[in-house]
Amino acid sequence: MPVEDQNARTRTLEAAARLLGSEGPAGLSVRAIAAEAGLSTMGIYHYFGGKDGIVEALYVDGFQGLEDALAAVEVTDDPLFDIEQLSLAYATYARTRPTYYEIMFSRPVPGFQPSKESLARAMRSWRVLADTFVRAEEQGLLTISAADAALLIWSSGHGILMLQLAGNALAGDDTERIVRNGLRTMLPAISVEGAYTPSADPGAGLSGAAS
Repeated sequence: MPVEDQNARTRTLEAAARLLGSEGPAGLSVRAIAAEAGLSTMGIYHYFGGKDGIVEALYVDGFQGLEDALAAVEVTDDPLFDIEQLSLAYATYARTRPTYYEIMFSRPVPGFQPSKESLARAMRSWRVLADTFVRAEEQGLLTISAADAALLIWSSGHGILMLQLAGNALAGDDTERIVRNGLRTMLPAISVEGAYTPSADPGAGLSGAAS
């Protein structure tokens, strides 16, 4: 993609994410996105075909960003440690890109349904995490199946993240502390005794940010 086309695409998606975050789905029109991005509506239609194409692109970019964040976590010979680090990287990504995360999982735009191709791309980020649980299972470190363990750890963290992004007071906003404490409780419960050693707590919580 030519640089100027990539620039226009990036500006459009950033504008759409800002509008969705500040005004909700009601503020997400092609005209509003074009004005926010400093582009013409014709340009928006040229690159995306309309609002649905923009939301689809946000969905895909969100999962691509998550996949990149997880892939950046160093792989060690200790899969339980890797699961901990992947979980923390996952939480960081969700809190720093909340609008994208909501598009990925809560469908805030009425009527939006990702295409089969986009759903397949979204599953690639899940494989990064799931494959690490498979490594742990192959090494005899788990007391339940890798599939069940992955779903248990993911759903717990995801639930907390969605509550925090929704502003639920009971969930607080110290994501790292909550995620670390959850992992320190659940990983020993699903692994053989002594297999999991928690990493050192850096003492810095995560907080939400931009889009």
